[in-house]
Amino acid sequence: MILIGSRALAITHPELLFRKPVDFDFIGTTEECERWVSTHAQDVGLTKSYFSSSGKKLIVEGKSNCEFELATPGSTAEEFMRLVQSDSQTQESPFGLLPNLDLLYTLKKSHR
Repeated sequence: MILIGSRALAITHPELLFRKPVDFDFIGTTEECERWVSTHAQDVGLTKSYFSSSGKKLIVEGKSNCEFELATPGSTAEEFMRLVQSDSQTQESPFGLLPNLDLLYTLKKSHR
């Protein structure tokens, strides 16, 4: 499981944030994501969870909203996971792996 977005930045480089993070964004396999939801449902005040219409994301709504990009075979999410897992600058956290700043930036810019 990989934590991405502003929450990852808040842990690795809080000085670069311009606003307080409001949600959690992850990349993981379907099994990792479902396991996270079942383990942390109470922590996030789970009210609803569902897969997106495309089936590429798992959405969790509650006190804290979470979005899980599913790393399926052959997907760009799977390739990103490989990059993070093989990178010597990747950090570990209680939330999952934390990509280095260059990978976080690349991911952010790729969504614009």
